[in-house]
Amino acid sequence: MGKQRRQGRAKKLSAARRREIAKLGGKARSKGASHGDDGAAARQEILVTYQRDKKRVTWTVPTMTDAKALMRMVREKELEGINPVEAVERHRASAQPTTPYPPLREAMERWIARQIQNQEFRGATGEAYTYALAKWAWPTLGDVSVDKITRVMVGAVIERMRAAKKSRALIAHVRMRSKACTRG
Repeated sequence: MGKQRRQGRAKKLSAARRREIAKLGGKARSKGASHGDDGAAARQEILVTYQRDKKRVTWTVPTMTDAKALMRMVREKELEGINPVEAVERHRASAQPTTPYPPLREAMERWIARQIQNQEFRGATGEAYTYALAKWAWPTLGDVSVDKITRVMVGAVIERMRAAKKSRALIAHVRMRSKACTRG
C-alpha cells in the first residue's frame, strides 16, 4: 500500500462526470493520471467508449469538454442515421494540420529577429545565435522542415562541434535553439 502511494494512483472520474457522459450515450474513464518518480503529474487523457451492435470503439481525448463534444457528435450522427464511428474518424482526419512547417533556417531567423525586436535579446546575442546556427546547424539541418527534426539530428551536429573542440557556450547556442524544434 505504501509503495503504491509513493508512485501515485490513477485518478478516477467522479460519479457525477460519469453520469454526464452516460447521459450523452457513452462511457468515459480517466487514463494516465499517475505520477512519475519526480512527482510531476503525467498528462491525463479521457477514454470515450462507444458500443453498437456488439462492436466497441474507444477514442482518447485530452479533456472532459472534448469527451462531451465527441459524445454529442456521436449522438447527432446516430439520429441522422449516419455511422458515427466513420463520421468521427473522418472528422479527426480532417482536423489534421494542413499547413506545411517552415525549414529550420527560416523559422530560427524569424524567431531571432522577433526576440531582438521584443528586446528579449540584445543585438550581440542575436548575432551569436545566428553565427552558431549558420556555421554548424544550417549545413545539415537548415533545409529540413521543423517538424522532421529529431534529437538524433541535433545530437549529430553537437557531436561535430565537440569533435572540433568548440566551447560549451557555442554548443549551447545550437542545442538550445534546435531543442525546441525536435521531436522524439
